[in-house]
Amino acid sequence: MYIDLIALSVSHRGIFLTHKCFTMNWRILILVVLSVSTGTAQSVCDPDSTPPDLKLYAGTATVALDADSAIIIYAKDLDAGTTDNCTPSTNLIFSFSENPQDVMRTITCADAGLTTMTIYAYDASGNKTSGTVILLITGTLCPQVIDEFDVSINLMNFKSSYRTVVGSPLIKLTAGNGADTSSIPNSYYSRQPAGSGIYLKFTPEFYSDYAGRSVRVALLDSDLDIINGVSTLDVLAIRKHILGIQKFSNAYYAEAADINGDGKITAIDIIELRRVVLGIQDSWRYVPNWHYEFLSEPVFLVDELHQKTLNCIAVKTGDVN
Repeated sequence: MYIDLIALSVSHRGIFLTHKCFTMNWRILILVVLSVSTGTAQSVCDPDSTPPDLKLYAGTATVALDADSAIIIYAKDLDAGTTDNCTPSTNLIFSFSENPQDVMRTITCADAGLTTMTIYAYDASGNKTSGTVILLITGTLCPQVIDEFDVSINLMNFKSSYRTVVGSPLIKLTAGNGADTSSIPNSYYSRQPAGSGIYLKFTPEFYSDYAGRSVRVALLDSDLDIINGVSTLDVLAIRKHILGIQKFSNAYYAEAADINGDGKITAIDIIELRRVVLGIQDSWRYVPNWHYEFLSEPVFLVDELHQKTLNCIAVKTGDVN
């Protein structure tokens, strides 16, 4: 009998088939098959031209100086979840300038107070993006810091970690509890903007007149621009939520979608929202334009007050997109 030896081989010159025949009492067929790639689509990472999706600390980041009145901070400390399409998050580089090696800062009393820093993020291909974050440099050992502020209110939009529009609330301060509650006149404090937040500074008379009492902070809506951030896209988003196509991811979205203030999301809310979008009405009939919800109890004792920070979520009625 015969044995036919057939081999299929691949080289850079092409595909070759060889055949040899030997006289034997049996026949064997050997076929070696190799997978051959004729070409692949080019990867989006080769080359990579997309910069990182930068997310920085929202609100005002407070940096407290240590006992030596100095501290080292790194640009990466202000990262709030930056991602990149090709580079792992752990390999991203954060810097304080366009020099990717400028990754750290030494903070001293000379830097005390409010400052805005620009943060850069680089991926492995050298693509960069930048954003700003507001830092409050504070420390009890720095004389100029003690009088910098008394209360800092960080206002944050619930939809994003970026610094976004949060309205312009009025401040209401009350002292005491129950029947002993009284409003604190505006003459006892001053306010100034701090990024998207607010700083409050109290007068010496405040500390003497309200000694031993507790103070509660409230934010009242004063923004009349109800159409800001509201469009037909919000109408569609509420409709998808009602139909179960795409549910809202947290309770703040539901609060923004509750246009008639009944605690439910129904077709009535869509009707109310459409009236605003179409210009039929120029105010919300049942709810304020902005809701402000503190993440912790907004109360402090006057005798213990020293640079207290309150974090507050701002929710814009109708703006769910």
